[in-house]
Amino acid sequence: MSSVSSTISPPSVTVLHGSEDRGKTGAATSPIAQRARRMNPLYQGAENQVEHFDARGLTSYFEKIIRDPDVVASITTALGEIDGHEWIDLMTMFDEERTLAMLEDDLLVAKKLTGTRLIADARRARVRVEVEEKQKYDDLWREQEQSRMKRDQEVRTKEPGSTYYEPDDTLATVKVSELPELPRMEEGAHMLTPMQLERVKVALSTFISPHVKEVAEMSVGLINNYELDITECINGLTAQQRTFEARLGAQLYADAPTCVQDLLLEDDKRTFQGAESFLQMIKSLSTRVNFRSEERTKALLKEYTVDNKPCTDPKALLGMVEEFKIQHGVSARLCSMECGLLYRSAIDHILSGLKDRTDMQSKLTIPLSLIEELYPRNQQMYMDKLEEKARDLTLWKNTDTSDEEDDQSFDAEVGIEHGSSDDGWPTSDGTYSQSEDLS
Repeated sequence: MSSVSSTISPPSVTVLHGSEDRGKTGAATSPIAQRARRMNPLYQGAENQVEHFDARGLTSYFEKIIRDPDVVASITTALGEIDGHEWIDLMTMFDEERTLAMLEDDLLVAKKLTGTRLIADARRARVRVEVEEKQKYDDLWREQEQSRMKRDQEVRTKEPGSTYYEPDDTLATVKVSELPELPRMEEGAHMLTPMQLERVKVALSTFISPHVKEVAEMSVGLINNYELDITECINGLTAQQRTFEARLGAQLYADAPTCVQDLLLEDDKRTFQGAESFLQMIKSLSTRVNFRSEERTKALLKEYTVDNKPCTDPKALLGMVEEFKIQHGVSARLCSMECGLLYRSAIDHILSGLKDRTDMQSKLTIPLSLIEELYPRNQQMYMDKLEEKARDLTLWKNTDTSDEEDDQSFDAEVGIEHGSSDDGWPTSDGTYSQSEDLS
């Protein structure tokens, strides 16, 4: 949706993203059509697009709905410079009864009819936002899928003029001696580590993909999941591609560290259908390095929640989260339990050194709690918000007095009384009932 700035008068409302106001749409509509628009949560009338208001536009919206300057002044004083999205979060956080009580007690909106309209507008805006986000994801997926299908079709046709056309006989001239070597063993180790195999996965795929994409994709797949069957992939190769795949295997073995060569001495770990096979070697190596077991799961859980220390420096949080995501991508393949549980346990452990600090409430704990309340089973949105706040904290300065004042100001804005154990906010240690949504 393109960015359009328009003004509705009176009163003046700035719309950051949206269509022009109804006053500029032209012909009048019938009462039935007007009612249909009002009932449609996706109606694009600018005056209803609360989610796109900035602070000034939100104030004008209050003036139009509430029509009481004193109440509007009370709201803007209590909430400060919030935008439409933050207002929606506030209005949809609790059930209607609690929200009406908050409007009356904290924001002085005494009329229930007015409060109900504010809540209804916010809920319609929430629906529009969620539909719009889903549409964006669907469009992106559709574009990627169409691109993939087009690329696969070009590769299958092998016709001159295709973007990916490469005659099979050129494979004989590829210098497989330039194939990236497997890393050396770490000191004291007897085999490559999962992280070493993860790094070499990218290097191997980058080298092979321009020549035989199917082999590159299968090698990545085998490192991710050693239980994959390579039969269909190898049988689908041309004679020239099969020869090239065997040459890759010979080069991989020749440059491999001793521990890997010893592992591949047995024919069934190195050959497929009687011929040397690069993919069979990768499968055997991945099976040895990335094996799954309960004991390994226990060790990973201990490493995540006991051995590693929680984050205590807000400026270091982003680095710890990024490092964890890389490690977890590998650990997920080694874990015999539902990996969502392991993922969440590790994140909670990292945050345990910060989430209870008073100077982190408004900067970290409360924003994450809001995501848990609004999207209780969407781990991706939780991680996006965590990384966003962690990036902000890289600029954090420890000014105790100002931080305490900021937190007290934030609490006052949303009606939190200090000293109360029930502040109305969701906790930051929520649980998830569907682990597949957390991975």
